[in-house]
This record gives sequence, structure tokens and C-alpha cells, in this order.
Amino acid sequence: MNPPLVLDILIVHLPYAGNGASAAEHPDIRAWELQTVIKMKEDDRIGRILIKDLVDTPCTLVRNKAVEIARAEGVHLLMFVDSDQSPNKHAGEPGFVPFWDAAFEEVYDAYSKGEQRVVGAPYCGPPPNENVYVFQFDNLGNHGDETYLRLEQYTRAQASVMTGVGEVAALPTGLILIDMRIFDLVEPSGRKKLDILNDVASGTISAEQGERELAEGWFYYEWANCHASEKASTEDVTFTRNVAFSGIEELGYNPLRCAWDSWIGHWKPWNVGRPDLYPVDAVATQLRNSVLRNVRANERVVDLDGKGFPEPQLVSPLAEDNPNVESGNGKPLTNGVYFGVDPSNDQPSVQVEVGERDIFGRTVKTFGHETPMEHLQCLRDVAEATVGHRTRLDRFFILEVGSWVGESAVALCVPRAEMLCVDPFTGNSGDWTGRLAEMADIEAMFMENTSGLDIVLSKETSLGEAKKFSRWSAFMFRTVFDIIFLDASHDYEDTKADIEAWWPHLADDGVLLVHDYNTLQFPGVTQAVNEWFGEHVEGIGLCPTGEIAKIEKAKVGAVERVLDDAPCQK
Repeated sequence: MNPPLVLDILIVHLPYAGNGASAAEHPDIRAWELQTVIKMKEDDRIGRILIKDLVDTPCTLVRNKAVEIARAEGVHLLMFVDSDQSPNKHAGEPGFVPFWDAAFEEVYDAYSKGEQRVVGAPYCGPPPNENVYVFQFDNLGNHGDETYLRLEQYTRAQASVMTGVGEVAALPTGLILIDMRIFDLVEPSGRKKLDILNDVASGTISAEQGERELAEGWFYYEWANCHASEKASTEDVTFTRNVAFSGIEELGYNPLRCAWDSWIGHWKPWNVGRPDLYPVDAVATQLRNSVLRNVRANERVVDLDGKGFPEPQLVSPLAEDNPNVESGNGKPLTNGVYFGVDPSNDQPSVQVEVGERDIFGRTVKTFGHETPMEHLQCLRDVAEATVGHRTRLDRFFILEVGSWVGESAVALCVPRAEMLCVDPFTGNSGDWTGRLAEMADIEAMFMENTSGLDIVLSKETSLGEAKKFSRWSAFMFRTVFDIIFLDASHDYEDTKADIEAWWPHLADDGVLLVHDYNTLQFPGVTQAVNEWFGEHVEGIGLCPTGEIAKIEKAKVGAVERVLDDAPCQK
């Protein structure tokens, strides 16, 4: 057995006070660090452990100095710990994973595979808003010159249901673990400013390239005006944002991750914790106005006695059956997760609503999210067009991988179609669907929604079903499908594996559809689809949440050759 990969780490504290003449930090930090260093010492994957305090100003200087020290020491990992953090604030709460445990496993696993990672802990800003200091990619407009990319903070409601370790666009560096190789991606140019400006003026480099080369250090502020009197981006956001962009451009993937199960506290001035949701009638008037700024009153609860929250309860979609929500004479509520008070004991209760919608004349129950109608219409159009183009009189066959409650299955299952739907109904571990799947019987909703349609259900995983579904074991005496719709796990590796597993089972004149293509939330889907099919991808169903990738097999010859030796074909 090969010896384990051993990584050295430098832990840098920034306990600034008194213009560098003295140090000050919250004692929560050293209590956490003692526990964490003991873990490190007991882990044979950790070599040298160095700890350094940098007491100076400005913040950009000390962070850049930390990188220089880490390089001089030859360590593999750098961890920043700011002076106002409380890493153990949520220790012991359900679902909490200590930051070091989550971050090091992610970084070490990537290091072992030759990949790079930066993993940060999520936390919130100061009152009264306590906004989430984690960013996602967003854009304005969806067409041509209207579209440009920007960073948008996760809302408190979004962040409160995120789980696992997932890709983000930028995040803070108050508690963050960095693979030192990352700094090579965003290395300052080291050139004189006048030389850079001359190159821009002569056209040798673009203005955008010149702007990047003018950056001083790995960490730097961006200003909102020429007087540098208002910040546009802080040094942590510029660094992590640049890591995300540079990683996508040079590595082919985004190395930036957020450890969503490892929320930490932030002393501003009290210890600000992870987002929780409050009913307005349960909090003081002083807090009421800040609560009402962005979130509806019935979407907030508060832990009044400090005993934590009860298990989520599934409630009826009709207001007349639900005394906690006003919806107007028993009309269906808006689909989603909402929060109220249990009338039996006046305690906060997290409740998950089952909604209803009409999909092509069929009443369908929804749970947790709804597929955009633009996408459902596209699926129906592709299915009807595929049936219409067939000259044979027999049935035609559809595979769906990832069905949830069956909205897309209802859209795809047109007359003359027979479907195989593959879904273990466990959701994804990397997002909120895994949490929602534990709250309700998703399979029962699927069966009710698809009742009477020619649909066969397999509760296997995608790859598990693909291994069983060889060319010698046919579904409905068939070995290939006319349409395959992939909408399962949305990360890069899983999407790539699903394509490889099921492409051989697509008819020569069939159509492959992949959901959540060209989205900011799931860049791995777009990367995998583009790598496999390149110019043969057609994006359909454009709406604010993304597109569906459409690939016609008859137009794709190169992929057939790539998959000649794929296990599923043998």
C-alpha cells in the first residue's frame, strides 16, 4: 500500500489592534484552534503545522504577506482565521460539520486527484441585515448584449437550505483553507504600471488584460469611485472571485467551494450566526423592521427557548386544512417551504408545503420546486415532434433519469409513448433536494402524478440501472430509446458519467436532452455537455433559470467513436 499523501499547513491569524502595536482577537478562535490542531496532529495526512500571527494594516497587506510566508516555508496549505470569528458557534446542532473536517476532506481528496481547491466557511454580516457573505453568479438579461455576468449574494432563505460542499462564485476569507497552488493561477504580473498602460495604448494587450495586470497582490480592494472612498469589492471577494474565473479558464473547472454544513459565528458586535427564519409576531419591534425588509412574515421562525427546531412537518396544500397560513378560502398555496407556529403548543414549526399546478391538463402535485413551464413546453414539443417524424406504427420509448415528483414525465409522456423513469427519490446530497426528500414520500407523489400513463418506474441509481440495462435486456422488448432526458445529479463528474452510460442506448435517430444547461447554479452540467458534444449542442427553452441541451444523435458522429469502447456497449 502506498503511504498517504502528507501535506504541510500554515495557519495565519490576523489579530489586528492598535495599528500593529498590539494584538486582539475573540477567545472563541483559540478554543477552536486547540481542538483543530489536535485533530491535525492525530491525522497521518498532515505533516508540519505552522502558526503565525500577522498584526498590521491594511488587511490586504497582511493577507499578501501570509502568502509570501507560506511560499517561503514550502507548505501545501494555507488557512486564514480572522480575529472576529466563532468557528464553534453551531457545534452540536443537527447537520453541523466542523469546518476543518469538511474543508480538509474536500481539499485532500482533490489534491490526491491532481485538482486544486479553495474551501471557505459561510457566515453572515453585521446587524441589522445580517446578509450572507457568499456569492453566486447572476446575470441581467438573457439575450445578446443585454447579458453580463455579476456577483449576487445568496439570500438568507437560499443559504439556510444549502448543504454539502458546493461550488460558489465568491466567498469571504475569514475562515478558509487554500491549496497553495491556487496562487499561481492569480499571480500578480509584477510589471511596472507604465509598461502595462503603454501595452494597452499600443494594442499589444486588451484593456481587460491591462486591468488584470495592474492588480497589486493576490488580495486587493476594488473601489466604487475615483476617490477610493467607497468599496466596490473587498479583498476577500476579489481574490476568491478571481480564483473562480481563473480556475474555469485555466483548469477547466471552478476550484472554489463553500462548506455549507459548517456555518460559523461572526462577532459584529454580537455573535451573528447562520440564517434562521422568524415569525414577525414572535420578535421584538426593534428587529421587526429588519426582518420585513426582504422576507415575508410567514417564512420566518425563531428558536424562542434555545432548544432547537422540531422536525419538519408535511402539511396540506389547502389553506382550509392549515390553520397557520392564510391563502384565501382554501385555494392552493404558493409552492415552497414556509414556516409558522404549531397551534398545539405555540412552538415554531418548519413546514413544507405540497402545491398543485396544471401540466397539459393534468393536475400535478409539486414539492419544493417547480420545473419552469418554458422547459415543460419544450419537452412536450420535442416528444410530439419525435412521434410525428416516425414512420413506423409501433410505440416509441423515452428514458428519464431524475424524475422527482414527475412534472417532466407528465410533459414527455405523449400518446404512443412508453417511459422508463429512473429515480431513487433521495434527492442530491449537494443541495436542498436531499433535505426535502427526507420530509415526504416523493415516490408516492410521483406515482399519483403519473397514474394512468404508460410509465415504468425504477428506483435504481442512474449508473446502477444503466449497468443492468444492456443491449441484451430490453425495456418493453426494446434496447434503445427514442428520447433520453437526463436530470439527475448536476455536478460535472456525474453528468459526464450519465452521458457515457446512456448514450449507447439512444436510437440512431434519437434525441438526448439534458436539463439545467447554461445555468449559473450548475456549471458542471454545461461543462460535461459541451465537452462531449461541442458544436452539436442546441440550447432550447431559454428562461431565467437556464436552458435544456438538445443533441440529435444523427448529427453526432465523433461521439460514437469516443464511446466505441464504453463498457455499456459490450
